[in-house]
Amino acid sequence: MGSELRVDKISEKTLSNGVVIDLVTLKDGVVSASGINLSGELDAATLDISGDVDIDGTLEADAITVNGVTLAETISDTVGSMVTSNTESGITVAYDDADNTLDFTVGTLNQNTTGTAATVTGAAQSNITSLGTLTTLTVDNIITNGSNIGHTSDTDLITLADGIVTVAGELDAVTGDFSGAVDIAGATTLVATTISGPTIATRPSVVNLADDGSIPITATSANIDANGTDRTGIKFAGAGTAGQILVVNNTGGEKLTFHNTEGTALLRGINADHDTMEANFVGLFISDGNLWNLIAGGVDTQPDVGLTAS
Repeated sequence: MGSELRVDKISEKTLSNGVVIDLVTLKDGVVSASGINLSGELDAATLDISGDVDIDGTLEADAITVNGVTLAETISDTVGSMVTSNTESGITVAYDDADNTLDFTVGTLNQNTTGTAATVTGAAQSNITSLGTLTTLTVDNIITNGSNIGHTSDTDLITLADGIVTVAGELDAVTGDFSGAVDIAGATTLVATTISGPTIATRPSVVNLADDGSIPITATSANIDANGTDRTGIKFAGAGTAGQILVVNNTGGEKLTFHNTEGTALLRGINADHDTMEANFVGLFISDGNLWNLIAGGVDTQPDVGLTAS
């Protein structure tokens, strides 16, 4: 017999091989079989299998249903049930069974993020309280990079280091209020100057300045008065420190003439007894660390015999 099917008889629309009874039954357009092994093609209008099917090759079908539901709809419903109401990742997913689509809703981002962020606009800007550690930050045309703050055309205009702000260009301000010392290394031009404050209020005064008398340098301003008598040999009490400023005010009506040597008078550019502070003289001096220099004031109606700013 081998693999050959031998039909001994057909009885009442039933095929038998002589061993197995009712191997194949034909009835009302339906072929019922207890077991058939085909080596060729089975061509049938419909196929109803009540048990398991073991297909060793490729199964190709125009349409497959699972419990009466199409395979595509079954897959969509399975995926939809997996992601719907899943908020563990901060993203809410809703499945629309009508068109088999997934709707993703991203909640409020209040956690740490990494990577490159795009432009933050609108109300989100005011809610940013910390940016962490940045290497470079550009806001409009202002660039902050390490210890430098600058402009796109001048990136290191301002440098911050060890409590010192260094401006590489010009500082243009409407007003300036300095509570400490001011160190100016270059030339200073004063258009209009008002000196006031506790240092001036407590400035030292010499009421009875004598010949060879000294002008005090311990404050920003000093009043001197020879009490009605002209004096000579006047000098500064010290050379001061480089950049130190001193306002000298001759409050009396007498002439006060400096000593005729720079080293003694500690005044640069003196001209013997021509260097005289006339009555009511007010002059602004600045020290270079060795001698005092008259830089403003001291208007002299007699230039050939009076002190003149250089």
